[in-house]
Amino acid sequence: MTADNVNWRIITIHFIATILIIFATIQISILTDTNLIMEFENNQLNGNIDSKRILNFLLWYNLSEFIGLLIAFSISLFVVIKNKKHWINSVIVLIITLFFSKIGFFEINSVKSIFYFPIQLMPNLNFIYNFSINAIILIVISMIILFNKKILK
Repeated sequence: MTADNVNWRIITIHFIATILIIFATIQISILTDTNLIMEFENNQLNGNIDSKRILNFLLWYNLSEFIGLLIAFSISLFVVIKNKKHWINSVIVLIITLFFSKIGFFEINSVKSIFYFPIQLMPNLNFIYNFSINAIILIVISMIILFNKKILK
């Protein structure tokens, strides 16, 4: 491996796309038990909540960041290999993203507000539609970024 193999433009672009995919998977994980969320929002839990149900929701929510990272890394690796770039670029994106995850970057409210912006534009919609639409928007933007040949050159 030489310094010529490391392409900081690809790394930056793939890092941005990775963040978008991670936030999309976090939002999708919230949709794993919409009834639980609605009961919580309406204060209708009344102690009649199953601990397995809460555990399952929390499991998916906590794993969603890692799942998003794996999905983004797989797509990034596929794209760089397909475009005859060095695979080390995807590994560097993975390491940088793991570092940001470790320092709690994805839990900072001001960062979350950036990626939840489309939800704020549609306050009257049901939260299921809000999170679904927002996740789709983030995924579409990330795929455009990852698969755009002009960006990769």
